[in-house]
Amino acid sequence: MYKVGFHEGHFENALKNDMAWMVARYLHRPSQCIPSSESKQSQITDMSGMTNIPADIIAINDSPLLPDSACGLNSDMSAAEAQTPVHNDSHPTNAAEIDTQLVPGIGAYQQIPVWSAYNSLLNMQSQHTSVIIDKAYALPIINAPAHEWSTLVTTLDQLSRLNELVSGGDKKLVVTFDMDLYKRVIKLEYLDSQYKNKWMVCPGAFHTSLCALRCLGRTVEGSGLDEAWVEADLYSSVTVNQIINGNHYSRAIEAHEITLQAMFDLWLGTFFSEQPAVRTALEGDVQRLAIACESKQAVYEAHMALLVTLESLNLNKQLADFDVRHSAQPVFQWARIYMRQVMTLLQFQRATRQGDWFLHLSSLEKLCIYFFAYNRLDYAQNIPEYVARMYELQTTDPDTWHEFLSGEFTVNTGNQIPFTRLGVDQAQEQGNKTLKGQGAINGITQSPATLLKFCMCAPELARIANETEAMAGMAQLNRTEHHCLNQSTVRRQERAIRNLLGVLTPCNIFTSKEPQLFNLMTKEVLPKPIEESILATEIRGSSAMKKFVAERISGDTNLWDRMTKCKALLWNSSIKPIKLQAKSEVLTLRATTGLMSRLLIVARSSREVDMEEVIGKYEFSTTNRTLMKPDGSVHPTLDKSKVITVLENLPCKTSEMGAAESSTEEHTQYTTNSNMCLIVDGMAVVQELMAVKSFENCKTLSDAYVALIHAKARKYDVTRVVFDNYSIEGSLKEATRERRRGTKKPVIGYKVYDTTKIKDAKSFLGSTITKDSLTLYLAQKLVDNAQVRIITVTHQGIMSNRAEDMIIGASSQEEADTLMILHAVDAAKSGLTVHIYSQDTDVLLLALRRAPLLGEKAAMLMGTSDRRRLVLLQPIYDALGEDKANALCKWHSLTGCDTSGHIRGKSKKACLEAFLKADSSIVASISALGIGSEPSNDTVEGCISFLCSLFCKKGVNITQPDILRWTLFKQQGIDKGVELLPPTFGAWTQHIRRAHCQSAIWEQDLILHPIVPDPLKLGWIKEDNHLVPMLSKVDPAPTAVIELVRCRCGASNPNAMNKEFSV
Repeated sequence: MYKVGFHEGHFENALKNDMAWMVARYLHRPSQCIPSSESKQSQITDMSGMTNIPADIIAINDSPLLPDSACGLNSDMSAAEAQTPVHNDSHPTNAAEIDTQLVPGIGAYQQIPVWSAYNSLLNMQSQHTSVIIDKAYALPIINAPAHEWSTLVTTLDQLSRLNELVSGGDKKLVVTFDMDLYKRVIKLEYLDSQYKNKWMVCPGAFHTSLCALRCLGRTVEGSGLDEAWVEADLYSSVTVNQIINGNHYSRAIEAHEITLQAMFDLWLGTFFSEQPAVRTALEGDVQRLAIACESKQAVYEAHMALLVTLESLNLNKQLADFDVRHSAQPVFQWARIYMRQVMTLLQFQRATRQGDWFLHLSSLEKLCIYFFAYNRLDYAQNIPEYVARMYELQTTDPDTWHEFLSGEFTVNTGNQIPFTRLGVDQAQEQGNKTLKGQGAINGITQSPATLLKFCMCAPELARIANETEAMAGMAQLNRTEHHCLNQSTVRRQERAIRNLLGVLTPCNIFTSKEPQLFNLMTKEVLPKPIEESILATEIRGSSAMKKFVAERISGDTNLWDRMTKCKALLWNSSIKPIKLQAKSEVLTLRATTGLMSRLLIVARSSREVDMEEVIGKYEFSTTNRTLMKPDGSVHPTLDKSKVITVLENLPCKTSEMGAAESSTEEHTQYTTNSNMCLIVDGMAVVQELMAVKSFENCKTLSDAYVALIHAKARKYDVTRVVFDNYSIEGSLKEATRERRRGTKKPVIGYKVYDTTKIKDAKSFLGSTITKDSLTLYLAQKLVDNAQVRIITVTHQGIMSNRAEDMIIGASSQEEADTLMILHAVDAAKSGLTVHIYSQDTDVLLLALRRAPLLGEKAAMLMGTSDRRRLVLLQPIYDALGEDKANALCKWHSLTGCDTSGHIRGKSKKACLEAFLKADSSIVASISALGIGSEPSNDTVEGCISFLCSLFCKKGVNITQPDILRWTLFKQQGIDKGVELLPPTFGAWTQHIRRAHCQSAIWEQDLILHPIVPDPLKLGWIKEDNHLVPMLSKVDPAPTAVIELVRCRCGASNPNAMNKEFSV
């Protein structure tokens, strides 16, 4: 009786070979990703006098552990997005979130070949028998539908006759089908006894691999990994769609192999950081294996020596224990599910390429788990029956069993090189490629006589073509080694892995302490039911398979009874839908990877649609990649710090031929700062402290806070500490804080007293209730305990430890950014020289706008430790000129601030350079943002003209979005999609309105009680009581296209959890 897992030991042994290969590849890379040490405690002295700051903060700010382009770390990244303790605009939260760094490997370059080449090299030196070359012939074509019973019977009868001619009827005919035909033939055997045991029917290995790739696509789609492929420039979005749907076999295998290695790098790096002795014990064997691979000698011996070392270290057990220790981390667990799924597919590939029969059967069993979990019902129903029938061959047909044991269930049609065998159906597909030629039956389907000639002649013509290639020496029969066994292939794959690691490393897949499953790229947290469903994929599939085998293979239940689908929620269950009116019904579109391509196909096929107008006017998506993430939220702006560098260097570039004027001065030159005022962002200092040190309770936090403020303020006559206003609900600032937290779920708020415990800094500062109470608490502590002259500013009022301090009253300003400018101008009016302590680009731009009111000596105190410097405002203001200096903060909201969102693909530096070159009319339009209740038509047109210029090639000036989109669409490759184009006029308009909303807040920086604009009237909408950006008021596709959209989710079921409409 068939039993699941009969040859599981064979499968596990095969896995060890791939484990050894990946360990060797990881250790021999020139650089590797490992978690950074959290134990660095070398003491340094802060320039402002604060001591005992761990060295981590210097390493992060002054010498990044990863390049900016690779990991996205910079001084303006938000805490939830970057998860680093950088002193930045967004007040980072937790130093423990810095997780990875690059360390040197043991190799100068990668010498371990890619997977297929390595296994070919390994088998070449382990096999001692010659390889038999199989012959593949194109058989005559039957001009009839393949799925009809008469066609199948005719085909099998004709094949049986051919088998009798070739073998004399001594051997059983073995026929391979794709799954749709395979299940029909199996039913035919069950229905008609005359066909029972007449032939041996097998499902095609190639088509089974395609199904497994589609299951992998369901694991990946919507997780952020698909976006990472595009972000790392591995594939275009159209190719990613093909990979996810299993439509591009070679690209899909390549993509998952690259991703598997990148994941293993991060996984093993985390493990080796905990077990450095294991790494050291493996390095010698890996080095010897690399040398053997380079020389192509004694590779098998070196590989076996590495396996022995792995066994002696009990590495598999250690890694399993490592996984158990991280079982509470959902992202970690999901990544391991994906890795195991790819490894299972690779074992199935190995079985086919090596002709390993036991591995073929055991890996098919493993793949069945995913067939059941993802409701690939044909494969789930028929593969277990096939595996059980194959095991019965040991007793029912020993001759066929031994043929399969010798590898004859696959074919080798090419050469003597090991690890190049193919599934029979894949070999046939390669023959079909020659058979079809360039046009196949295109253009002749309406001519029966011509079609009949093709069916009769094509196989013979294909045979002649193949023999001609062999005679001319074009066939690769004389190749002596695997075609991937070369350094160019290794370098290409290593470059892809390095690029993907650059995108995945900041995601902290294996080091994140986040207790919820989140999208790797957008950081959107999934609802709990979806998380539980995703993480239960293997359990769900394994349970369903065992039940199926027990009831239908070993039990009495009919094999052909209707299959029941597993109830599964996937990543895409959380993707933002949009409702559209089409005639009398309301359609819901969900932004899956194939939505745009399907809608575009309909548009192209409709005579009612003008393609130029359609491409120019419609987004063909529910989100725009330039302005939004797939979940509909804005892109975070991660490179604002580049603006600071450009502005600091601006006075030098614009100076006369004489001595260059600099905007930067060393902070240490100010030995005495009498009659000077320091303006400090109070919450930024809290974040500085909590990023580098843990505190037991709020009392210890307040003591350190007062000490640090005292160290910064001791050389100034007066210091004003300004806190954000956290009491306003439903504002843009609150929406930004919510996005940084990475979740829309409410968090626990605390009332702050001396005894309030701080268990985790990130969760403690995650609530605005806690922050509001904390600001009032710290403000009072400063007034009570500071030894310097202190003024604190909160939403409740102004406090000072000097009775004579009489300044402006309490303000309803929400942001500390604008409130700092208000107090800086007030201090300047009283004759004080103002220094503003902030690392925030927003504050610098706001201060530059008010430079004439702040005085010639006004400066920003920026940087950390030995890189701390004073950035003088007046030289930069003079270099910019009045008009551009006034428009600069408006430009910032237009090209990407925290609330309006980053323009994907356009760096802040490039946008700033374009702004500095812009003519006066463009500058005037940008400067008009924030003035009035909404932007005027002239303002919108001027801003769109500037935004379009960012996407134009050098020497091209297109100012209209529809013309620009059509021009770029014609220029891009055929595999590119409309989603790569810049936004439409409708989408740009809403983006400009959002920029207007933020600019209106900044425009009122000198007003005690500003009038806050309503975001719902300026490019924002509310969904589930949360502010989200509006894409456009124009439908995503023309009416003629939308009306062709149909539901494929089973709309008759009113309780369906995820109804997805598609073409």
